Amino acid sequence: MRRGRVGGAYTAKTVLYQVGVAALVSFAFASVTGQTRLVLSGAAILALLFQTLFISIFSYIVWFWLLRHYLASRLMLLSLLTPLFGVLFGALLLREPIESRFAVGSLLVLVGISISISMRRPQPDATSEKDRGANSGANLL
Repeated sequence: MRRGRVGGAYTAKTVLYQVGVAALVSFAFASVTGQTRLVLSGAAILALLFQTLFISIFSYIVWFWLLRHYLASRLMLLSLLTPLFGVLFGALLLREPIESRFAVGSLLVLVGISISISMRRPQPDATSEKDRGANSGANLL
């Protein structure tokens, strides 16, 4: 995202192209497989608008903004938490029960993330000790 040709494009433009191409490919696939029967009700239209505007476009804009400003390796930890948030919001908003297997699995995911974070090596300085010694004499002149 930062170094490629897409790095200079606006985030919204990148998302628009991705969502547009995905819609065309999905419609073509549905046409080929005979899944194009549409029954549009008020609830279906609202659900489609919510999925398109909020889930697809807004979340991708935020995700691409994050990728341009933070390291992808650190952001990938967020993607591991996505299913956990989905189930937790389902429990809060829809009053769905949380099973003990989910609680154990969530705990294991959180432990794995904690281990991953704690095992990260510290980043070396941009200049080594040898370079600092050689440059220190030059700075005195």
